[in-house]
Amino acid sequence: MKSTLGTGFVVSKEYKGSIMEFKPINERICTLRIRARPFNLTLIFVRASTEETEEEVKDRFYEELENV
Repeated sequence: MKSTLGTGFVVSKEYKGSIMEFKPINERICTLRIRARPFNLTLIFVRASTEETEEEVKDRFYEELENV
């Protein structure tokens, strides 16, 4: 069985107008920018690799997360 990875956010209709940007980085990382007071918010959603994942893949993941 092949699984498909993905990330995202569920946002109430009440807050839909406050969304400034949704940015998918890759299949494991995405961000959501929200207009708020007194300052805007950036939420980061992450699905980290498991211990069984190759070190090279995990290293790339954490490098990309650090860049975000």
